[in-house]
Amino acid sequence: STSGSAYIQLTKSSTGTTSQDGFQIAMGASQVNLINRENGSIVFETNNAEKMRLTSGGNLLIGGTSDTDKLVVSG
Repeated sequence: STSGSAYIQLTKSSTGTTSQDGFQIAMGASQVNLINRENGSIVFETNNAEKMRLTSGGNLLIGGTSDTDKLVVSG
């Protein structure tokens, strides 16, 4: 794209395939966005294990699984 944002989008038929479905990586003029268009978390894994999770409610979990607080750091 020469104006606005450029997108990479992943969708599947069970959740929908429109521009408002799935997962997107968007690149604007000075930032990159990871966008989950579904009602779910974004999970970061390394070495075959979850290390960090951003929940659909906006809580950030690092090394833990309980999302009762906005920021949870375990370990």
